[in-house]
Amino acid sequence: PVLYLVHNAMTQQELDAALSSLTPALNAKEKAKTNIIGGSTIRAHRILGILRGSTLNTFYERVSSIVGHPVEYLSDLVLEKRLQNSPTSPVRDDLRLSRFNAETGDDLRLTTVMTVYIFINTIHIDNDQDNAKDGGLIFPRARPHPVRISPTKALATIWYSAMEDGSLDRAAAHLDGALGPGNHSYRLHLRVYAQPRSLARRLLLPLLLFPFGPTGPNKHLAIATRRFFIRSFSELKADAAIDIVLYILFAIFLTPLAAVAFFAYTVYEQSRAKPKRRSIPSKSDHGKKKAPGKKA
Repeated sequence: PVLYLVHNAMTQQELDAALSSLTPALNAKEKAKTNIIGGSTIRAHRILGILRGSTLNTFYERVSSIVGHPVEYLSDLVLEKRLQNSPTSPVRDDLRLSRFNAETGDDLRLTTVMTVYIFINTIHIDNDQDNAKDGGLIFPRARPHPVRISPTKALATIWYSAMEDGSLDRAAAHLDGALGPGNHSYRLHLRVYAQPRSLARRLLLPLLLFPFGPTGPNKHLAIATRRFFIRSFSELKADAAIDIVLYILFAIFLTPLAAVAFFAYTVYEQSRAKPKRRSIPSKSDHGKKKAPGKKA
């Protein structure tokens, strides 16, 4: 596959910002033993959109300049933790570039063209031939021979998931190597889409989910909501219907706020209005006496 390696892709401040945002959700899933993939990988996600903060926005701008797509084409970050003694994972070969995960708010209308992996920690196992158990990222179908990338802090691995005609690049299939004892591997990844994400997914959905805190809504609630829209509008139209509902909810929420803001502005403008000037009698008027009226 077409593969790029970018060293120092994230600063320490950006890594800390990403971890502080996603670690609470990761710890909650690890404690509840949910979303553990293959018994060895824990995955956590938080829908932040444009609410991700200035530090992560700087990182997104950097990724945008590397991949050649605007920030609106990038997905939210996903944090993964591989547990010690993890075996080699099965080959991940996306059956379709448009995928859906209820927790990540994926949109089936979007097509993945590139994938970005960033290692958070460096793993090197002594007395291990070619670091065979460092949990590295492996592309077994690469030609002329498989490619292995060892976990190195802040190293970004970027590859094309799709061919120029939009079809799936089978050579981009990848897997995680075995991880030896005493080590945990952490990494971030995001997707680059062929189309921009809608404003509803980048702004309105994060605002709606903000009250749930860093752990996000319940997974079963997200899945049930998605299934409701599929049953009501079909799978192809579900994402458009979700966006419309988000816009409606935002309008309903914004209307009373707009009324309050208009009332406050009116009161403020009235307080700034100049008082009406009253006529003040002159001193000469005070010295004059009223002429007595004529008696009949």
